[in-house]
Amino acid sequence: MRPETPSEQERESTCQAHVERYLSHIAVERRLSPNTVSSYRHDLASLLEGLGIQEITAQDATPEHIRQVVIRIRKQGLSAASLARHLSSWRGFYTFAVHRLGYPNNPCAGFKGPKVRRKLPQTLTPDACTQLLDSRASPAQIEDDSLLARDRAMFELLYSAGVRLSELTGLNLHDVDLKDGQARVTGKGSKSRIVPIGSCTVRAIKAWLPWRDIIRNGSDEKALFLNRRGGRLTQRSVQLRLDTWA
Repeated sequence: MRPETPSEQERESTCQAHVERYLSHIAVERRLSPNTVSSYRHDLASLLEGLGIQEITAQDATPEHIRQVVIRIRKQGLSAASLARHLSSWRGFYTFAVHRLGYPNNPCAGFKGPKVRRKLPQTLTPDACTQLLDSRASPAQIEDDSLLARDRAMFELLYSAGVRLSELTGLNLHDVDLKDGQARVTGKGSKSRIVPIGSCTVRAIKAWLPWRDIIRNGSDEKALFLNRRGGRLTQRSVQLRLDTWA
């Protein structure tokens, strides 16, 4: 390995500063949650480390350099889902860097990651489970990972916590206490009750929340479950999503 020159050290320091600017952007301007920002930080650290091994900076990286980083972290046992998340974080950083920092291009643009095996919701009624096992829905129908995460969390609440459809769509973010494993739902006559939510449901909601932050895009929407435009889901929308799975 050739000795490192001061100019290389300076460029690496600049790349790290660029990452910090991006993390500040998603935390302050896009108002993503601290947990989401932490995930981005971890993913981007893997990127810089992999590029550093190749003696290349983020600003000078090409698609081939990105491919080598992917190969490296995949050999470390990273799952397909985690790798897809890494690539999403890297694309976001480079999109920001091209528009705000003068990077020449986005080496992750058009980069195809591994196919993520899509799992069905884990807790369903026997009838619903039978319907989904007989599913003919295509990946295009199930759509992207954000909807998958949202749907799983919704179905967990519907079937394992026993909430009504109207109660589900009426839930706000502050109604759910993930630490204590419970949710406050409002039913007929505006009567509220506390329902327990199990560990699977808690995990499903936690997996949805980072996507919720992205879809919300800085708005003050309070609903737990959002549509693509960042608004509250309607009962009809939930029924249509269940039909998509079935």
